[in-house]
Amino acid sequence: MKSKNPKSLFKMLISLIINTFKACPIYFTFKSFIELMLGTFLALNIIALQSLFDEVSISLTDDRMYGKLIIDLIFLFICIEANPFLNCINTIIYGDFEKKVTLKFEYLFNQKCSKINPIDFENTSILDEIDKAKKGIINSVRLVTSVMDAVFIYLPYFVIVGIYLYNIKPSLIIIILVIFLPSLIAQIVKGKLFYNLEDTIAPIRREYNYYEQCITSREYFKETRILGAYQYFNKLYSKTLVILNQKNFKVKKKSTFMELKLKVITISGYLITLILLTNNVLNGSITIGTFGAVLASYQLLTNMMNEFISITIGKVMKESGSVRNFVIFLEQPEKSGDKITIDSAPEIIVDHASFNYPNRNEEAISDVSLVVHSGETVAIVGENGAGKSTFVKLISGLYLPSKGKVSIGGYDTSEIDTSHLFMNISSVFQNYQKYKISLEDNVAISDTETVIDENRVECALNMADLNITNEVFSDGYKTILSKEFDGTDLSGGQWQRIAIARGLYKNHNMILLDEPTAAIDPNEETIIYQKFKEISKGKTSFIVTHRLGAAKIADRILVFSDGQILQDGTHNALINTEGKYRDMFYAQSKWYN
Repeated sequence: MKSKNPKSLFKMLISLIINTFKACPIYFTFKSFIELMLGTFLALNIIALQSLFDEVSISLTDDRMYGKLIIDLIFLFICIEANPFLNCINTIIYGDFEKKVTLKFEYLFNQKCSKINPIDFENTSILDEIDKAKKGIINSVRLVTSVMDAVFIYLPYFVIVGIYLYNIKPSLIIIILVIFLPSLIAQIVKGKLFYNLEDTIAPIRREYNYYEQCITSREYFKETRILGAYQYFNKLYSKTLVILNQKNFKVKKKSTFMELKLKVITISGYLITLILLTNNVLNGSITIGTFGAVLASYQLLTNMMNEFISITIGKVMKESGSVRNFVIFLEQPEKSGDKITIDSAPEIIVDHASFNYPNRNEEAISDVSLVVHSGETVAIVGENGAGKSTFVKLISGLYLPSKGKVSIGGYDTSEIDTSHLFMNISSVFQNYQKYKISLEDNVAISDTETVIDENRVECALNMADLNITNEVFSDGYKTILSKEFDGTDLSGGQWQRIAIARGLYKNHNMILLDEPTAAIDPNEETIIYQKFKEISKGKTSFIVTHRLGAAKIADRILVFSDGQILQDGTHNALINTEGKYRDMFYAQSKWYN
């Protein structure tokens, strides 16, 4: 992802409104109509009051029929009662409208996250951008509804009332505009303050959320309680919470004092307006009915103006920071490439490839060159931090080299569309996911393009050597794998077998196993690897392992050290050659002897 560019508030709103309309066009149109009617009837109140007051004033001095008075009363009654009726309809619509728009925005956010370059998840600045964009989802929904309120309720109201007041006395509308100008300025300044605040607190909020998870999450509670780490994380949690509150308070304090100073101008304007109205009725410029209507509606007018500026515009300016982050995130350029499908077991060519992680100077992989032939099984071994897992991510196309290039099936990984590249590649990583869904879904999630095939699920689980018993899997393949959802808990070894089955379930011509059996007994591990050797025939396969006994099944073994290939050969060749592989192999064999 590239760094974000400034985006105008207007363009941002247009983008959000278009997506909102796409999410629920009927609701959007109907809600807009109801709000337009609401704004119109609110404005007609003042006209209905004037007409009624004038008619009452004339009726008191002129003996005539009360037909016009009755019509004016009915008109005023309709204007007054229309307000709660339309508000009620608007409130009912809003609940469903908000849910649909939120789901649409969350879908767009998740879809964008799925297209982010995987290496970006190693970059803290990108993680901050994602956090800020996620925070902007709900604020974007609120912003859209605020803009709809402004356009369809407040704008018609102010246009009708403005024209009415201007026709009475042009100076009235000018004074009212001057009264609320300071409030408008205050909201614009406040928006900039909160925009800058969001940039500042995003990384702190990520820490805060993580510490909270360490205290409350089911995945952490056993270790934090037994090891006594609760107090430690609670202290960090409290510390970040204090920092967050301090930074929020500082900005709120600054904006509040600014608003209070500008309120003095607003109050002065109120007084001038009342004096002007009184003077005009005394010199006969306006009727008693007009004076009464304007005076009676003045509180509504000022309330509407305050709501519009302090709440609606205030919300727009306050939330524009996180909303801008959300919109910019959605519009970041995505990695594109040739839509090529590799249908056969690919040859892998690594040409002077180097790789370093974001914000790190040292190279995790340094000037590696290698050719892996189609259908070959390669084991990758080495000490911790040697670069094994990083190398696997490079040859799978998950990461792109900083220097040099990696080709899969004759195609440069930097030039292939990732969705097509991964279409026939499967993997099992050491940090596999424990999805809190059914057993069959946990396995079949690796191939969501097709309907779940229970025969394939059974075959994959058999190859992974998972023992399905009624005691553990009471609902068979439908058993939910989480106590949180009335399911079952599994051991680390069982979960690892499910992760292996997940990788085997997917149709593939290339597979990568990164420490897939670390939680499995060595004897059972041997059985799994022998099965893997059989099913990998004709497929390009990679196995990363610390247990060198398992590496013997490979056609070749790569020994990594400090991001480079130190040795390359078969087990027999390497065991008979003085070097790191032989030293590690004999060191491990002592544990089993």
